[in-house]
Amino acid sequence: MGRPFNVSQQVAKSLEVARRVLDTNKNPVIASDVDHQYEDKYALVEFLTNTGIAAFLNVLQQLDGFNEEVLKQVILVVKGQQRSMTLRLACEEDCELSGEHTRTIETPTHQVTVDTSRMEDTGDGTPNSTSSQQVYSHKIVKEVREYHWKAGIRHRLILFAGTDPSMGIVLGSRTGMSTLVTRMKKAPYPPNTRSPIDLDLTWMMGQIGQETLECSFKIDREQAKTPRRNKQTEEALSFIQNLILWTRQTLTYFQSTIKYELLSSQSEETPADWLRGLAASGVFVPLVPFFQEYERDGQSADNAVVEKNGLVTVPTPTPGSPVLPLKDTTLFLNEQCRTLQNALLDVAGNYPDPNEQSNFISGYEGKLVLLSQHLSDIARQWHSCIDFVEQMLFNQLVSAIGKELASSDFNDFMKFHNQRLMGKSFSPKPFCHAIRQPNQYPDGVLSVVSRHSEEHPIDTFTRHIPGDSLVAPMCIPLNEAATVDFLGDQYLHGWLDTHFLLESHGASFYINARARQFSW
Repeated sequence: MGRPFNVSQQVAKSLEVARRVLDTNKNPVIASDVDHQYEDKYALVEFLTNTGIAAFLNVLQQLDGFNEEVLKQVILVVKGQQRSMTLRLACEEDCELSGEHTRTIETPTHQVTVDTSRMEDTGDGTPNSTSSQQVYSHKIVKEVREYHWKAGIRHRLILFAGTDPSMGIVLGSRTGMSTLVTRMKKAPYPPNTRSPIDLDLTWMMGQIGQETLECSFKIDREQAKTPRRNKQTEEALSFIQNLILWTRQTLTYFQSTIKYELLSSQSEETPADWLRGLAASGVFVPLVPFFQEYERDGQSADNAVVEKNGLVTVPTPTPGSPVLPLKDTTLFLNEQCRTLQNALLDVAGNYPDPNEQSNFISGYEGKLVLLSQHLSDIARQWHSCIDFVEQMLFNQLVSAIGKELASSDFNDFMKFHNQRLMGKSFSPKPFCHAIRQPNQYPDGVLSVVSRHSEEHPIDTFTRHIPGDSLVAPMCIPLNEAATVDFLGDQYLHGWLDTHFLLESHGASFYINARARQFSW
């Protein structure tokens, strides 16, 4: 492992929310600070995944075309008809010449005052000097030919089964128009149909009960290696990675592509510039690795029913489990809905009306950007929390063993094990060999060592072939006319090195050739 997962910022924010929305006798604590059993780690990953699914659907609920009836239809298609379900963002752009206009441009008028003086003869031989001022005004007038382009973008958010999006449910769509002006008869951008941005929802919809609308993610304990390393959690993490990619591509289109590709010819500020500063930091993410800790001994979990603002519920924890009770989880999800709706109201008040097609960007695009950013926050926090559970298990193992085992420890163990398992003539030996001429004292030593431990050569499996038993010498050609024959003893070496995946870097090795003092 060895990789830290920082969830402290979200934990601090969630503790503030807990003090505000939960009962005063509730004291949720980060899981690593509460005594618990190994089974509770599985329950925590299940709780986090079910809560993540509920939080995702709370976001989809903000779209006009998604409601409880649509959700039940989708679950029926996925679980009953065994068909895939995809969320697609489809985008198109048009641009055509609408007219040519000649416009007169005048620069501001500039005034220049010129002082003049001259000498005049007064008639009596005495010169007389006179001066005057003249004011000149000038400006530049020029005609500029401008080309007006009728530009438009269309995007639709579609939920469809199988491979036919034409039969899907449109969750939202908008067409935005704008007039772009250039001084060259070249379109600001060519008409284009973008590659669709797809998100596979099949796995997520398969985790929800059709009648109860309860999230039902479970880990198969018998097949699992750890709460993080099992088939069910790997499928959840694969969905999370796809969700992060989908939100990144969606945000790139609305925050960068429209501004820097479609509106690159416009120098003045537009609503497209506002999207780049839009953030969902004020929206609560209800995914935190909390366990419950009661103030009074014998106080049991509060699983009272609380009216939910979302579409689905999470399972009730088993009796005695330290996982947050249903009531607290529902209050967290309700807080997510409340803060998300407040943020959407702010966006609607600061952006143009979506019903007006005179702008590329409106409150609807701002809404999609905000929802995408919040989905990205959910996915990243979801992934971090699951990794936090694995890191918590790792830290406990390190505390129990007393040290963090590295690949060097494993290599030392294998060296000891091979000496006991194999005979003396077959066990690995240090790669350290004398360099000498026949029947002469060694001229030096050749070895392979690590840069971190130059005193200890690597251990290799070695096969020794005496020189007098060679069938044919080893030949190395130097050029077309000369070769070098090696007639001495030959050695064949085999070396197995171990390196752990998450180690920062492996040890580097090099050949060390040392000459005996005064050997030449």
